[in-house]
Amino acid sequence: MNWQQAPYVLPLYAAAGVSVAIALYVRRRRSTPGATAFALLMAAAGEWALTYALSLTSVGKDIQLFWIKVRYIGIVIVPGAWLTFALLQTGYGKWVTQRNLILLIIEPLIILLLIWTNEWHMMYWTEVTQEQLDPFFTIHTHRGVFYWIHVAYSYLLIVFSSALLISKVLRSPRLYRWQSLAVLFGAVGPIIGDVLSTFGLLPLSWLDMTPFFFTLTGIAMAWGVFQFRLLDIVPIARDTVIESMSDGVLVLDDEDRIVDINPVAEGIISQTASEVVGQPAEEVLAPWPDLVERYRSVPETHTEIAVGEGAVQLYFDLRISPLRDWRRRLAGRLIVLRDITDRKIMETELQKTKEAAEAANQAKTDFISVVTHELRSPMSAIHGSATLLADEGAGPVNAEQAEFLDIIGFNTRRMITLVTDLNDISRIESGRILLRFAAIPMSQVVADVVNSTQAQIEEMRHSLKIKVPDDLPPIWGDRTRLGQILTNLVSNACKFTPKRNEIIICAEHVADEGNPGVVHVSVKDNGIGIRAEDQHKIFQKFFRAADEEVSEVPGTGLGLSIAKSLVEMQGGQIWFESEYHKGTTFHFTVPVAEESDNFAKV
Repeated sequence: MNWQQAPYVLPLYAAAGVSVAIALYVRRRRSTPGATAFALLMAAAGEWALTYALSLTSVGKDIQLFWIKVRYIGIVIVPGAWLTFALLQTGYGKWVTQRNLILLIIEPLIILLLIWTNEWHMMYWTEVTQEQLDPFFTIHTHRGVFYWIHVAYSYLLIVFSSALLISKVLRSPRLYRWQSLAVLFGAVGPIIGDVLSTFGLLPLSWLDMTPFFFTLTGIAMAWGVFQFRLLDIVPIARDTVIESMSDGVLVLDDEDRIVDINPVAEGIISQTASEVVGQPAEEVLAPWPDLVERYRSVPETHTEIAVGEGAVQLYFDLRISPLRDWRRRLAGRLIVLRDITDRKIMETELQKTKEAAEAANQAKTDFISVVTHELRSPMSAIHGSATLLADEGAGPVNAEQAEFLDIIGFNTRRMITLVTDLNDISRIESGRILLRFAAIPMSQVVADVVNSTQAQIEEMRHSLKIKVPDDLPPIWGDRTRLGQILTNLVSNACKFTPKRNEIIICAEHVADEGNPGVVHVSVKDNGIGIRAEDQHKIFQKFFRAADEEVSEVPGTGLGLSIAKSLVEMQGGQIWFESEYHKGTTFHFTVPVAEESDNFAKV
């Protein structure tokens, strides 16, 4: 190479060097979609420029023609590599399949075969001559039909690729537009140079300007790679919707660098997109070191986090989702932060209110427990004294005195029942009620209840029918509490059924495959029944129906609530059917004792 050739050749060497350097740099980031295709494109461009420089500095026709043929290796690679890169960069990677890549290399292989065997058929170049144009010897060719087929094919791929990139530029947020413009400028440069050279539109018509334009391509690509981190910062998950989301959105690449951020997230971290894009997440989120360390390698999670302290503490609903490329490989992570500070403050207030209510409820329970304990002894003493007087244990009693004593006895019994029910409710709510489980015959429980309610039944002149089979298996429960449940149901049937009616107590074994089953107990009456609108409240504490027939009957409204709790504490269920003015049937179940249940437990 002499000094006259230097102005033409040195830019080619420079273009080749820049292209190859970029190819090597990008090759190290081959996990990024499009990086391999881009590296191949730059390597081919570098080869094109280098071999063209070598052909220009050669003297012999054969040597020059050899370097021209070698140059075509880069020339035929460029269109296909450019198309592959454009497809991967613009989100059409699904078309980059093994089958399509094989189809894409068929034309380059055919062209190379035609070029290297042109002397035999002259179908690519119909004539090849050497001319001397100072300061070079140049090869002049007459172009054959396959040359123009290759030109048309190459332009088609490059123009289509450029159209994809233009579309990307128009759709890209401002944050990525400079990257896309760098790519587009690099694409347009070689096209312009090739068109000008192919159709002889330059003063130096013998000079192929395409490699010179690759100098511009190399500069544009280098600017994109080093200034805007092209191929490092791939807009993995960018959409107009993200920009307007009320949640904060950050996108990390596979090396945990921030590649995208929306305005809400900018406000959360108090930094702008231009300050954080391309920076490691660890540096950007340095004020939150604990969170960075905890979620550094977590590809997917959904949790709640707190940042800051005291009055400036914020709460976020954190979602981390994996982002995968078209080959389903992990390409990064999507982080969504939803501010839930207001909700957490409300939850804290509700928790405080709940704790205060629980404390008040516990205070109420303790108060009831103390009061019932203190009332039980004097009420029992009053009842006992009234009974003694009524039985003339302290001397004769006249009719008027007897009537007063009956009133005292009736009301003290009501008070004792109320005190007992309140005490039971208090112990149930506080979990202090003790159940003594044992295997017991249901017939014994029924007998206990019949004895305790006999006087009440006789007073109302009801008939009581018992349908309890002798072969019922033993049940597993607390005999005293089961008696309390059944007594309540029989007593209610007696009170809410007009005189001279029938009450039926039934029990049956309901077997269940694989376990001993339950004993189903029912108490049926044909009394006043329960209104439909009251039935869903029947097990509520202190509920008393507004029906006049019900309000005339004394009661605390606690019996059925206590019965329900006691049934469920012993592993059973309780329910009822009722039809107003036709009667009610209450049912409950008790587990059958297993053979191993031969001990009592508290």
